[in-house]
This record gives sequence, structure tokens and C-alpha cells, in this order.
Amino acid sequence: MGVSYDSDPDEVERLLYEVAKDHPMVLANPTPFVYFVDFSDSALTFELRIFIRDVSKSLRVRTEVRKAIFKKFKAANIEIPFPQRDLHIRTGGVGLSD
Repeated sequence: MGVSYDSDPDEVERLLYEVAKDHPMVLANPTPFVYFVDFSDSALTFELRIFIRDVSKSLRVRTEVRKAIFKKFKAANIEIPFPQRDLHIRTGGVGLSD
């Protein structure tokens, strides 16, 4: 997931570990882990890796974990940004007509 460049990476990592620890289907061993993956165009990108008790419930657990991440980030005022682009428009040029 991506977070704003204004976010504290240590806090993001801590919150992600909390989400993993708090979910009843996430195993404590092997332990969950968080990667600070990249400095992306619009965000700092993190990855949370977890192991669950029952693989047949993986889609449900993914949904629940993602909702928990969203709520934790919102409560901590950590923004999940959307991609942004700057558009520069040049005026007057070849091929422009009135």
C-alpha cells in the first residue's frame, strides 16, 4: 500500500504490525513482516506479509486486513494518496488554429 510522503515510515510500519497482530486468523509464527518497498511516484510504498491459519479464508482475511489498515491509517492521519500528475499546457504552437 502507498502512503503520503508526509508519513513517518516507522509509524506506518508499527501500525501495519499492529493490524497483523490484532487479526485472529494471522499466525504469530511465522511472524508477519513489513517491507518498505519503494519511493513511488505519488507515495511511499509498503508491503505487509502475513501467514494465516486457513488458506481457504484468504480472500476474507485480505479484505478484513485491508479494512483494518484503512481504519488505522485514518485514525493516525496517515493519508493514502491517489496518483497525481502535473499537466503543463503550452499556448500557441504549430497546428493550432482559431
